[in-house]
Amino acid sequence: MKYILIIILFISTNHTLLGQECYTNCHSTKKNYNFKLLKKEGLNIDTNLVKVSGVYITKFEGDMGTYRFIRFFENGRVFLSCGYCSYPTIEELNNLNYGDFGYYIIKDGEVKVEKFSSYVRYYFGFFSIENLKLIPNGSAQRKCIGEGKREASRIKKKVYYTFVPCNVTTESFW
Repeated sequence: MKYILIIILFISTNHTLLGQECYTNCHSTKKNYNFKLLKKEGLNIDTNLVKVSGVYITKFEGDMGTYRFIRFFENGRVFLSCGYCSYPTIEELNNLNYGDFGYYIIKDGEVKVEKFSSYVRYYFGFFSIENLKLIPNGSAQRKCIGEGKREASRIKKKVYYTFVPCNVTTESFW
């Protein structure tokens, strides 16, 4: 009985038995959400600045040492993964069911991402591009963006996503 309780406790935490997906409550749905970014500002994609032949990946030290990645698509869509407890495999890089999705544009050298998350709903993320690095510059709720309100990034250390070319084959479903 004691061992069964330990196993149930382990499974109910935010770790899977394989140790890859760290958050059991982070799964995107294939619902058609009401994104407004590209409708309002139009498609502006430069794949010389934002690469689509791989992923941008980082390791968050303060977040249980989790790995996260961002995938951009040529059609203005973007996928932002949830945390992985170890470096994601190619199968996981092609899995678009463990994270949040949205749209992006590039304006004045800055990547603007409109993202839907079931927890916070719609919001914008802002990133600058330096060489093959994507650097978070903050975020704002979609309803506040017209007022120019932008939260500073909550990340204390200078965090950036580094581009890793790899064989990503899945298409965006939204």
